[in-house]
Amino acid sequence: QALRIVASQVERLEREIDAMNAELQPLKSFILPGGSEAAAWLHLARTVARRGERRLTRLAAEQPINPEAIKYIDNSIQEAEKAAATTAAAGPIANNAAIPNPAGQNGGAPVGGMNSQQ
Repeated sequence: QALRIVASQVERLEREIDAMNAELQPLKSFILPGGSEAAAWLHLARTVARRGERRLTRLAAEQPINPEAIKYIDNSIQEAEKAAATTAAAGPIANNAAIPNPAGQNGGAPVGGMNSQQ
């Protein structure tokens, strides 16, 4: 029998995400991955799951896909993101906030970003 994603699984993830959100401060900037090794691994999991989501949505354009599966993978991505933020906040180094440079410096790239001259 094939594995099926059902609405109750999606709802469980939503409750877990809400619980993690309740513990976090509101974001004021884009977060760069980091903070701790565990948080970095969670950010990597989020990235891999996002790649899977893109493939799943392309497949859904070609053939019928269980809509709960798309919701589930999206919630999994959000859960990995929140778990990474929670883990990093509890660790020795907080998440790195990307702070835009003043206009004209490094094209507005985040400080220490790929375009940084540092």
